[in-house]
Amino acid sequence: MVKKIAALNDLSGFGKCSLSAAIPIISALGVQACPLPTAVLSNQTCYSSFYMKDLTEEMEYITNKWKELGFSFDGIYTGYIASEKQAENILHFLKDFKKEDTIFLADPVMGDEGIVYPGFTESLCEKIKKIASEAEIITPNITELGILSKGDGSYVYNMEKDTRYMENIKKMAESILCGNTKTVIVTGIEYKGAFDRENMFYNAIVTKDRFQTVKVPVLKGSFSGTGDILASIICASAVRGIDIKSAVETAADFIYCAVKDTLKDYTNVNDGVNFEKFLHMLTNIK
Repeated sequence: MVKKIAALNDLSGFGKCSLSAAIPIISALGVQACPLPTAVLSNQTCYSSFYMKDLTEEMEYITNKWKELGFSFDGIYTGYIASEKQAENILHFLKDFKKEDTIFLADPVMGDEGIVYPGFTESLCEKIKKIASEAEIITPNITELGILSKGDGSYVYNMEKDTRYMENIKKMAESILCGNTKTVIVTGIEYKGAFDRENMFYNAIVTKDRFQTVKVPVLKGSFSGTGDILASIICASAVRGIDIKSAVETAADFIYCAVKDTLKDYTNVNDGVNFEKFLHMLTNIK
């Protein structure tokens, strides 16, 4: 039987991020993506203007219908959360649908480059932290790791040149391994290790017993949606029982190939990456 993941996120017509990226990625890995949209947008919010239809109130009606019909999920994936009400809806969803054998991955979207995103109040960040604490797997970037562990998004970001940079990341990730959280994957760490000729992008996988890293060369360009792609690959892989390190390696290679190809087209960074032609990298996974 095909496994199912409930994907709670927004849906943009243009800009390959959130559900626009998650649905094809999860599907390519042989898992059914069951979207619960938090909002529908004409295009993602990094463009100069956009139209958005907020579906926060409708989330409850959809959830109630799913309960009525007896639907269940092997995995749950949450990403961008726009309001405290959405966060509360997600917490209610988890109470209804997260069973003992359900794998829940939370991407705790709150900030980047040491700065909390506009509109993300302290109260909203606390709600997102609560959601993250319910997840078996969380995928923060270094800014979000600082918010989750220290309450300060700039804490790790400003330590980049410290010789203990990776060791500090490890310790901070270990500090949030509590409750349901068994794995913290810290994403997009730009770092030059002892054996690297130049800066590399590292993803650090931290569990109670292990610290592992996966790295790829740094490419010039930062595109929307790459975090959504990574989280989707990891969640679908985990639901299928694939080893987390293997899943992160697949995600890192997939994103590297997609970004490298996209750079050839001089694509607007808001459009996202050309991942479609590389989906075979996921469909061939046994």
